[in-house]
Amino acid sequence: MEKQSTTPVSSNEDIVIRKTSKYHPSIWNDYFIHHTTTPALTEVSIRAEELKEQIKNLFRETSDILQIMNLIDAIQLLGLDYHFEKEIDAALSLISKHDAKNFELYETSLWFRLLRQHGFYVPPGS
Repeated sequence: MEKQSTTPVSSNEDIVIRKTSKYHPSIWNDYFIHHTTTPALTEVSIRAEELKEQIKNLFRETSDILQIMNLIDAIQLLGLDYHFEKEIDAALSLISKHDAKNFELYETSLWFRLLRQHGFYVPPGS
């Protein structure tokens, strides 16, 4: 900060004096305004799209209900479920039709929680 000065600001009735400051110019200038896309950022975006496609392939290729439920759970825990809404909805429709009577405690609780989180009706004796 270089120096402080006071500037009078007038309103209809009173004069208010406010402090103003003059700051040194930024060392960055306008670099970020003119350089919004960098090669590294483009590479990251391409890699992210590749990984999203791999996850979509997992949904298509996996037929085991427990693996699909674990995949959905992991995606939700990572906070990435908004990228795969269509795939998750299709998988949950398949899961909701599956009989959970042969599941053990972990599988049953995961099945129940995933379906309830997404608004499916789950009968408490399944």
